[in-house]
Amino acid sequence: MANYDAVDCTADANCSNRSIQFTATDATPHTLLDGDGHELYIWTGDTFAPGGNVTVDDIEIVGTFTAAGTESHTVSGSWINYGTFTDASSTVTFDATGTGESITTGGSEWYALTFNGSGRGWTLTDSLTVTNAFKVLAGTV
Repeated sequence: MANYDAVDCTADANCSNRSIQFTATDATPHTLLDGDGHELYIWTGDTFAPGGNVTVDDIEIVGTFTAAGTESHTVSGSWINYGTFTDASSTVTFDATGTGESITTGGSEWYALTFNGSGRGWTLTDSLTVTNAFKVLAGTV
């Protein structure tokens, strides 16, 4: 995450590529916040190993997302996985503020999964396997 901390496109008035908006914090734990309304896209052949917590609107994985330890990842929209998601002992929380979100697991397992979006809804497009904790605090799955 230290490399990401050097570039904070949301706060940099001279940032020439506004399609890459994020804020990264090199602290304990490391944190990556994707710009509001933007998708975190992990390219084919690439591995994303954040080494900390990730908060995004949407995520699309066509490469590899490798979580480590007990990271916490929050998704406010859809999760589309056509690649590989390795969950470690991480928790993924969906907290959408609207309906019509979808989840494609791509066959990857989840360690801990929480839904917490009052009046919100997610549609599963394939099978879902959770190996530790599955919680629906608010919303419809």
